[in-house]
Order: sequence, then C-alpha cells, then structure tokens
Amino acid sequence: MATIGRIRKHSTLLLIIIGGALVLFILGDFLGGKGGGGRQKQSELAIVDGKKITIVDWDSRLNEQFEMYKMQYGENINASMSFQIREEVFNEMIRQMILNMQYDKIGLRVSEAEMYDMMTGVNINPIILQNFTDPQTGQFNPANVINYLQNLETMDPAQQQQWYTLEKIMKEERFFDKYTTLIKKSYFLPKAMAVSMYEKQGTMAEAKIIQLKYSSVPDDKITLIDKDYEDYYNKHKHEYDQEESRWMDYVVFDIIPSASDLDEGIMIIDQLYEEFAAIPTTDVSDNFIFTGLKSDLDFDADTNFLKRTDLPAQADSLFSLPLGSMIGPYSDFNSYYIMKLVAKEERADSMEASHILVAYNGAYRADPALTTTKEQAQEKADSLLAVVRGKDSTSFAQTAMLYSTDQSAAQNGGYLGWFADGMMVPEFNEACVKARTGEYFVVETPFGFHVIHLTGKRAIQSKVKVAMLKYTIEASSETRQQIFTNASVFAGENTSIETFDKAIENQGLILRTSEYTRTSDYSLPGIEEGREIIRWAFGEDIVDGSMSQVYELTAENKNVVVLVRQVRHKGIAPLAQVKDMIKPYVLKEKKADMLYDQMNQAKTGATTLEQIAQKLSIQVDTIDMISFASPNVPLIGPEPKVVGTVFGTETGKISRTIRGEAAIFVVQVTQVTPPPATDDYSMVSYNQLGFFQNRVTYDVYNALLKVAKVKDNKIMFY
Repeated sequence: MATIGRIRKHSTLLLIIIGGALVLFILGDFLGGKGGGGRQKQSELAIVDGKKITIVDWDSRLNEQFEMYKMQYGENINASMSFQIREEVFNEMIRQMILNMQYDKIGLRVSEAEMYDMMTGVNINPIILQNFTDPQTGQFNPANVINYLQNLETMDPAQQQQWYTLEKIMKEERFFDKYTTLIKKSYFLPKAMAVSMYEKQGTMAEAKIIQLKYSSVPDDKITLIDKDYEDYYNKHKHEYDQEESRWMDYVVFDIIPSASDLDEGIMIIDQLYEEFAAIPTTDVSDNFIFTGLKSDLDFDADTNFLKRTDLPAQADSLFSLPLGSMIGPYSDFNSYYIMKLVAKEERADSMEASHILVAYNGAYRADPALTTTKEQAQEKADSLLAVVRGKDSTSFAQTAMLYSTDQSAAQNGGYLGWFADGMMVPEFNEACVKARTGEYFVVETPFGFHVIHLTGKRAIQSKVKVAMLKYTIEASSETRQQIFTNASVFAGENTSIETFDKAIENQGLILRTSEYTRTSDYSLPGIEEGREIIRWAFGEDIVDGSMSQVYELTAENKNVVVLVRQVRHKGIAPLAQVKDMIKPYVLKEKKADMLYDQMNQAKTGATTLEQIAQKLSIQVDTIDMISFASPNVPLIGPEPKVVGTVFGTETGKISRTIRGEAAIFVVQVTQVTPPPATDDYSMVSYNQLGFFQNRVTYDVYNALLKVAKVKDNKIMFY
C-alpha cells in the first residue's frame, strides 16, 4: 500500500511540474488581450455549477491524452484528430466534475484496499489484465504487477506518467461503477404495479375504427395568421429548448488555375513528356528516378508489378503494347498523368512461404544488444539452409523456433502463410517470385538473412511495371491574388443579409449553408478545416447579419466569405427562429380543427359507426391485437391516444372523437380479452427492473448534465 501512496505523491508532483512549465506559454497565448470576435480575457475553460476548469488544468490533461494517442497510433496526429482529442479531454473533464460533485454529496469513496484489489486481488481491472497478461502464455500473474510497482520509481518519467494515468482511469471507473450500482439497487417494483403491468401487457382488444386523415386536406386550403403560430408556439415552446448554434451562409472562392496558368502548365507537361520519353526503357531505375524527381506523386526508387485492375482505365492498353510505350498526358481536373511501360512479366499473384531470420548488429529493427556481425549472420544462414534443405515443414518449423531472430517464430514456426505479390520487402518478394515451389534458398534484406522455403504459388498472370508521372497545374501567385481580391470585394460590398442574398443571385454564385453549427464542430459542409471560421462566428460581438473577413484556406485552395444569418442562443428559441419549422404542425392543428368539427357533425344523431362513416363517405375498418403496452395501432401506426381511448371506452359504445397523430378517429370496441389469471408476477418484475437498471449506466450522466449549470468557454481557446 505504501507503493501506491508514493505513486500518487509523484503523480501530483509531475502534474504540477507540467502545469508550471506550460503556464507562461498558455497565459501568453490565451490571456493576452481580446481574441477573434471581441473576446475578453478569460482563464476558465468552463464553469460547472460554480466550479472552474482552468486552461492550465485542461492543458495538463490534454498532454497526457496526446501522449497516450501517440503510443497507440504513432506521432502523426493531424489537425482534425487533434481537435477531437481536445474535445474528448474537455468533455471528460466536464463529466468528471459533475460526477465528483455527486460522489462528494453522498460521501462516496474508493479505498486503497479496493485499488489494490483491482491491481493484484480477485476483481482485476481489465486495464491491468490487458497490460500485464503474459502474451506467451495468456496468463495473468499478480506478481508482475507488484514487481512493476516496486520498480516504478526507477523508470523513466514517461512510463511513470503512463501508470499514473491508468490508475486515474481505474479509480474513476470504480467510482462510477459504485455510484451507478447504488442507483440500480434503489429500484423497487411493488406487486400492485407488477399486477397492473401484467394486465396492460397481456390484455388485447379488438375494435372498429373510422378516420379522417389530415393528408386529405390540401395545404393550400388552409390560411394561417400570426395568431395561429403564436397559439401553437405558446403551447409547445418547451419543445424548442435549443443549444447555442449559428446559421451560417457562405461563399467559397475556389483557387483554380487561370487560362494562362493552364497554357503555361501544358508547355511544362509537353517538355516533361519529351524528357521522359528520351530515357531508355532498359534503364528501369532511371525512369523511376525521373518520376520521383519530377512527379507530384510519392515514389520509391522502384515500384511493384501491377495487375490490370491496379491501373486506371486510361492505362489498360499498356498490357497489349511493347516495352517503352507511353500513355498520356491525360488529365484529371488540373492534374496530368504520363505512364511508361518499363517491364512485363508472368507472375504469381500470391505465394506461400516459411522463413528463418538471422539478424545482425545494425540490421533494420534488430535488437541493439545483438553482437552478431553481418558476415557471421550470412555464414549461419548458409549453415541453417544445409540443415533444413529437403526437410518437411515440421522440421523447418522446429529449426525456426530455435534459431530465428523473428520473435513471431516462437508461435508460428516461421510460417508466413499466403502473401500477395509486392507485400514483402522487394528482395524477399523477388526471390520468392523467381524461385520454384518447394525450393529452399537464402536471401538478404534490410532485416538480415532469410532462409526461405517456398511452399506455394497461385494465380499466375501478366503484370506490368509502370513508371508514372503526375504534374498538377496550380494557380499562379497572380491568380491567387486576383481570386483573393474578388473575395474581398464581395465581402466589402455585401455587408447585410439583403445585399448578400442579392449578390449571390446576381453573380450566379453557389450559396453554401451550415444551419445548425455548434461550438463543438470542426468542419463545415465543403470545408474540412473550418474551425477558425466557427470560432469567429461565436464571438461576443457577432449578431444576425455579421459578415466575416476573407478566410484564406491555403491547404484546401479556398477563400471563404461567411455571413451569420442567425444567432441562436441557448434556451427556448424565439418564435421568429422556429416559425418555418413549426409551420407543418400549425397546418396540422388547423386541419385537425376542421376535421374534428366534421366528425362531430356526422356523429350527431348516429347510433352506429357505420352511420357516421356513411355520412362522411369513408369506410369502417376493423383492428385487432391492440395492446395497452404499445402505442402502435395495427395497420395505422403510432397512435397512443387511440390506444388509450380503446381501453377507456366501454365495449360496444361509440367513443369520443380523438385528435390523433395522423387523423381524427372514432372507435367502437368490440372485444377485450384479458390475460390468463396468475399469481406469479416475477417475470414482469424482473423485466421491468432490468429495463430501468440497464438505462442507468447510460442515462444517469445525461440527466445530471441536463440539470448542471455549465458555462462553456472552449470556443475562446480552440
């Protein structure tokens, strides 16, 4: 237990050091004055029920998460992934703060004994199992965890920090599990309620039904006035509680080459074609060196042999042409391609082999502690070849398990299975292509010397090696400047919604829209990296009709001008913002009023459903298998009011007139069948309790988040 205590002590110290080292940088970036959109100085990323999440705290957690992602996915984290990581950290900090308040309120704790049990006891946490299970045996040994903890202080800071992060995750999981378990165990279903549910679920009804569908009244037969909208809105405004968002319209000025740019580019392509054609086909490497230097594509010094289906349709004819033949230049938008056939062979599409790797000091991925020289490795490989040549697969596998420096040989005996042509490193691949099935041989690759037994080849077919040159004609600096000037003029001349809309129409521009843009969004339709535009749109001085500057998106070759058509604040949306949205529902209510009156008039003096239907020229339908536990009416759809009326109307009597979801209804119940009598309601109780308990894990936090007072300032920082 003392070890775990020391871990916590050092974890806190390390976080303080990281936070202290970053604070000046962060404060300089984020607190140095007003930002885009007139933002004031701000040090809190968020405030949750009065408690602050500072930018320093967030940045510390962010660094931890970045390190974990790098360990899992490598160093290459693009801008979009970086944003998603920031969002994950932000949302998790909000979540933990809200949950921690609940834990403190009820005095919930996770003891040292519980932590120790999750690491080395009976209830081992999955994180510990994943990290400390022996990959060779598949067995978990608690002694490995204890040994790791005892040596933690001697490890490098990165390993220590990784452990502190894992421990924090385990503790947070344990807190949440205990909290949700308390809630789950608090559910109780009285017998009276179980009896009621059993009866509702098991009772089935049959009825006759007539309906006047709202869709039978054309929209143009209804005239709406402002009061209709106001009445509906006042009754339903609670349904339009919204998050902060922006309705943005924007124009994209694509940066594409001008006519003169294209003419100049074609001249360059013609010159490249002549130079490419002059290189002898026999000098395969020279052809690929040329394309590597001149092409926009990334190439190795050589390429694989390709099947017909691997090449674009324009190059299909190369399979029937002599070596040295060239295709192109052909265009794909502003990119031009030239292909040259430099080799053609009959090759297997896939091969099967086993190998024994003999690495040496300095070979690629070789153990730095390995002392074997290159000469010694070659000599050993030759000796092993003499041992395994002519032997069966079992003998080869046994030798591989004893002598191969490829660690996977311990599990697979050096068996590589079937692999596609071009999948292995070139030296290995070409040796297998040229060898006969069943042959044993040695080949050198950057990994070392391989003793190979080729055991199979299949799908022999024609393949070609093609040197490909791609040249993209780009907009010149003069063209870029002209496009930027056009965008600037557009932004400067159209500074209101009216002039913006008129200019779009007069100039024939394409209007793009993002109607519900949120603070958590990163992209916009047609714009991959739109975060800076979104940050501007949520500035404090942004109002309906605000026009942006010209945003230069160099990586996407776009200039963008943005109009904020509507600012939507958090809370109940005003009528003006939802008027178009609620129009179909207002129309539906007016139609319902009209049809409701028609139905009631037809009911006057009628004693049967058939008489009412005859007056209205509609048919009487029969529905069965109606269950109070389901809102669906067979053959009609979701109609909870109809279901309720069926079970609330005496058999044989004509019901009240019902305002349904899709029509005005009247029903006449013909039969009600109760469920079989029983004294055992345990299954009902079990199912109902399970339903509610299963929702706890997913719904409890959402419920807490909904009532929490969260001030989200992240748009000011990223």
